[in-house]
Amino acid sequence: MKRIQKCIIWVCSLLFLLPFALFAQRKVNIPTDKILVEVESNGKWGFIDPTGKWIIEPGFEGAKKFVDGVALVKYLGEWHYMNGEAEMISEGKPYTVRYNFSEGLGRVEENALWGYINQTGEWAIQPVYDDARDFSEGYAAVKTGTYWGYIDKYGNRIIEPSFLIAKDFHDGVALVKTTKGFRYLSITNTFLPVPDDIELKHDFSDGMAPVVKSKLWGFVNTEGEVIIPPQYSKMRKFTEGLAPVRQNKTWGYIDKTGNWVIEPRFQDAKNFSDGIGLVKKAGQWCYINTNGELLGEGELYIIHHPFHEGLARTELRGNWGFIDINGNWIIQPEFERARDFSNGYAAVRQNGRWGFTDRNGNMVIPPHFDNAKDFIRIIYR
Repeated sequence: MKRIQKCIIWVCSLLFLLPFALFAQRKVNIPTDKILVEVESNGKWGFIDPTGKWIIEPGFEGAKKFVDGVALVKYLGEWHYMNGEAEMISEGKPYTVRYNFSEGLGRVEENALWGYINQTGEWAIQPVYDDARDFSEGYAAVKTGTYWGYIDKYGNRIIEPSFLIAKDFHDGVALVKTTKGFRYLSITNTFLPVPDDIELKHDFSDGMAPVVKSKLWGFVNTEGEVIIPPQYSKMRKFTEGLAPVRQNKTWGYIDKTGNWVIEPRFQDAKNFSDGIGLVKKAGQWCYINTNGELLGEGELYIIHHPFHEGLARTELRGNWGFIDINGNWIIQPEFERARDFSNGYAAVRQNGRWGFTDRNGNMVIPPHFDNAKDFIRIIYR
């Protein structure tokens, strides 16, 4: 009986490992700077290049983009890490894979403890933490017992665990919660001298962070100085040197000194991207440039999305195309769905199938995929 049980276990193990062995035989070598996209074909996911050639054959139940030369792929109901040679670096490892890599390390869990692995699938930082976050600007928040602190990529404790909440570093500053409330913490382990009557709720972006006092919003810089006093009823973060803010029920844009760059006259406003913002006027969304000139006002198309690589996906009577910053159709609205441009290509859907167009509207990859994501440049850390 014991011999039969051993045989059954051996056969089951072989059946489990066989698919990985098959993939290992199809070894590839994806060079740095190559761009790939994950696509679904006949219910299975793989990766293609801009010519439509399969670089990694479709054989996965799910796939996510390459980050730091490592992709997440789902096989036999579990997520695994796959490197640029199509090798399963997490195969047979005791840890659980859930998240993409960040700054060259993958955050994984083993026996309810968290650590980080390198791009070979081996431990870079042992699993000794009760919780952990991704690396950002060279540091990661980790939890020991009740409190959070920060470590570097070698596992050295840079800031002792003393916070009830610890978020990622942005612009050299992290939002943390102490027993006295939220504070901004610099990478030198000192608190920014923000006045005590100012509430802190958001991360830094573009060197500025929104803060609130008596339900009015302003901004502080990375030194903790209140550069723009709280005076706005609503706001959004800074991007490209501008922030949308609302004053007296209308929205406009300010610069980092608090001066109006675009006077408040809109029902709503969103962040700038590629030098173009989104504003709402008379119930219709329009694009706006940094001079305050409206683009696409009065057009029949419906504006939804920000610009990416100089083009924005836009809807007209249920069909999607792409316009330029002047509001002109560069790619006619002939698609059922569309994704943003990324690395020179955009995924588009026709007759229920996905393919890819370039910036000139050429269908460089015909629509024959079940699903498709965005092209990503492979960069190894």
